Amino acid sequence: MAIRTLTDFIQTDLIVGMLIDTLDKNLVANQVIDVTSQPTLGMGSSYKIPGVGNFTVVDYTTSANVTMQNGTDTAAFIYIDKFKGIPYKIDAVDIYEASALNLAAVMANRVGLDLATYIDADIFSAIYQGATSAANLGYSTSAISIATDTDAIDYIEEFAMQLAEANVNSDVAMVIPPFLSKKLTTALARTVRNDALAGSIVNYSYVGDLYGISLYESNNTPKGTAGGLTVGEYSVIAGRRSSFHYVSGLTYVDSGKSENGAYTYNHNSQSWGRGFSQPLAWYRGVVKKA
Repeated sequence: MAIRTLTDFIQTDLIVGMLIDTLDKNLVANQVIDVTSQPTLGMGSSYKIPGVGNFTVVDYTTSANVTMQNGTDTAAFIYIDKFKGIPYKIDAVDIYEASALNLAAVMANRVGLDLATYIDADIFSAIYQGATSAANLGYSTSAISIATDTDAIDYIEEFAMQLAEANVNSDVAMVIPPFLSKKLTTALARTVRNDALAGSIVNYSYVGDLYGISLYESNNTPKGTAGGLTVGEYSVIAGRRSSFHYVSGLTYVDSGKSENGAYTYNHNSQSWGRGFSQPLAWYRGVVKKA
């Protein structure tokens, strides 16, 4: 039996395309932050987010000449310092082309989903670590208890007030844990999403808009002891989309023949970087089930 690899049947760029499509579809962070695709950037590269400094408003009350200010470069550098891969083997690869194409689609979708879950968790953890803690939003070991539907609405209202008072009142997104999302849905009598029923194309994680904030549900924000909190605690993050950046870099696909068995191996990887350009535009809180 001749042993052949998937890439004997299918071009690598097609598998890459399938993988990227799955990533784009399943990354909740795609809806929440600024996203840039730079597929030529690999591990060790960097991407510059352009920006300008703060200016001082001056009052000239004499006949003195107007003095120009120097624009201070406050650009943020996003370093491509994440490169995660999923190696796996495929048995019985002596197959005809149609089967190879089906197999590649299944594998690319599954790998893309697993990588999306990992990348979401990495991005939301980075935002939580760098975001501002504020009064009445909850801290680790002192979370806000959500017992009723009214508690859920009150919490989002308080979060919106904190953001508005910090002048973060446009282009705002919030990521909440599933239990808080369900409380809000019940409170707002939205047991079904009418936009989905009507055939609108909506992201599966989208909850709705409240107090001028677009809400998204994710199970990948920091939670419990694994996320640096205590048992039963869940994080909530919200801020201006354009102030945190995700740069998607090289998507890598490789395959080869096993030396020890009648199968081939595949290796799908994704490089990326993430970081703030303005950390003061993001806030964090901690909630728990009552």
